[in-house]
Amino acid sequence: MGPQAQTEPTPRGQRRWPLGRPWTGAVVLVSTLILGVLALEGALRVRQYVRYGTPANSVFHWRIDPATSLRLPQPNQRSERLNTNSLGFRGDEVQSPKPKGVVRIAFVGASTTLCAEVSPDGAIWPALVAAGLAERFPGVQFDFVNAGVPGFTVEQSQRLFEHTIAGLEPDVVVVLHATNDLTIDTRRLAREAGFREVAGEEESFLARNWLSYRLIQKNLRARRNAAQARTGADRLQFDPDGLADAFRARLEALLDTVRATAPLVAVATFAHRIRPEQNTDDRLAAAATNLLYMPYLSLDGLLAGYGAYNRAIVAAAASRGVLLIGGHEGIPATPEYFEDSVHFTAAGCRWMADRVLGALERDPRMLALVAGD
Repeated sequence: MGPQAQTEPTPRGQRRWPLGRPWTGAVVLVSTLILGVLALEGALRVRQYVRYGTPANSVFHWRIDPATSLRLPQPNQRSERLNTNSLGFRGDEVQSPKPKGVVRIAFVGASTTLCAEVSPDGAIWPALVAAGLAERFPGVQFDFVNAGVPGFTVEQSQRLFEHTIAGLEPDVVVVLHATNDLTIDTRRLAREAGFREVAGEEESFLARNWLSYRLIQKNLRARRNAAQARTGADRLQFDPDGLADAFRARLEALLDTVRATAPLVAVATFAHRIRPEQNTDDRLAAAATNLLYMPYLSLDGLLAGYGAYNRAIVAAAASRGVLLIGGHEGIPATPEYFEDSVHFTAAGCRWMADRVLGALERDPRMLALVAGD
């Protein structure tokens, strides 16, 4: 039998490292962490693509319109889930000048009108309203403009209407606004009251460029905001109806602008997921994204704000003689209908479309339009 292999003894004072040199283990650990982060980021980008048709953090590429200084989606964007036309509006091309005999509907609002959470383009509630009217009045040709722009307030929609939408000669205009104005208005009060965090969307460089970091940051904020809202302590105290008076004045100015162009103007009360009859846990779940953008509000403050702004919508419709589309309380406050605190799912879009259709198809001004009077 040959001689057995001998191992060199470890010199006194030296340690034998299982992976070789002393820094090898650290390299392996760091490499594993980096690969794990990259794998997580890749998986989230795939998820983003499946949901929104793009792996980017933002659904849109944006531009600053030189004529209005408004931040608008770039024209002619294409994806599997969402498309913009040559004006940057979601949906099909809109002919200008308007063809003779066409009844054109313009939907004016923000992200709850654009409905980026739902695809394809024909499944969102403005498209369903136009399709429903075409079915209800088969001898009439309808088209529509989805002028919903994420983040827009009433004032921004008025500027967009004056500069762009009015020139498209809409016959019917449906306005949906509330949550962004409520956010901006209460944010101003929060700053004046000295609240440290007033804007949930302010993100770091990492959050703007790494989806995984952005979602982690967002979830941590949501947990903290929920904990603060649960107690109700040190939350912003404000007069909801007094704040809503300014919103009503802005909304009436928009309705005046729209009435100068369109024979039929409608304004809808705003549907949201948080409800007075819910228990605290259900309210917190319903208000999760609300609290990201209004972290200084209590749950009762959110309910009071939405209630006051919806009353302002009702009052503005009455003062300007436009069609009021009510019934926002009728939508079930469940994940089947709401993607988050305010944005609809596909089922929510169908509910919203039925609500709008039911009001439009019975209005005498709509009947006059389809009759060609």
